[in-house]
Amino acid sequence: MDRRSWPWKKKSSDKATTLVLESAADTSQSQSQVEKEAVKKPKYVQISVEQYTHLTGLEEQIKTYDLQIKSYESQVEAYEEQVKSFEEQIEAYDEKVQSYAEQVERLNEKLSAANEEITTKESLVKQHSKVAEDAVAGWEKADAEALTLKNTLESVTLSKLTAEDRAAHLDGALKECMRQIRNLKKDHEVKL
Repeated sequence: MDRRSWPWKKKSSDKATTLVLESAADTSQSQSQVEKEAVKKPKYVQISVEQYTHLTGLEEQIKTYDLQIKSYESQVEAYEEQVKSFEEQIEAYDEKVQSYAEQVERLNEKLSAANEEITTKESLVKQHSKVAEDAVAGWEKADAEALTLKNTLESVTLSKLTAEDRAAHLDGALKECMRQIRNLKKDHEVKL
């Protein structure tokens, strides 16, 4: 998996923008404070109980979304760890398959050597036929093991793809949650 930053983490440019916005807000606040002191209005805003309960409910939703985001992050990390372990298993299986392929190649060489000896030395036919049968049995055993490893590799690959699909699904759900949080935040700012 590629290591890219998650969309919900702030970038350094976002932090700088936030600082600029905060400083602009501070200057506008100081100007508005001067105007308020001139008018001598109270420094608080009255809102209805319904608005207060609505805002409190929005705060609770944001808290639950934050908890969900943390949960999704931990799930993504767990899936990444599983993918790493699957990749390590795949590498180990690849090494075993390579080892078995070398063994099969060596067994094939032994078979050809046994066939040559059979044609040149008829007096040793029985002995060489036994060696050839043993070699064939070993080759079949190696073939069966290679097939088993191939099936295991396919199941591990399928598991890896399933984990990647789930991670992609969770990432999409997380993006949707972030979008909803942003919308709620905008609505909240507009209402404020």
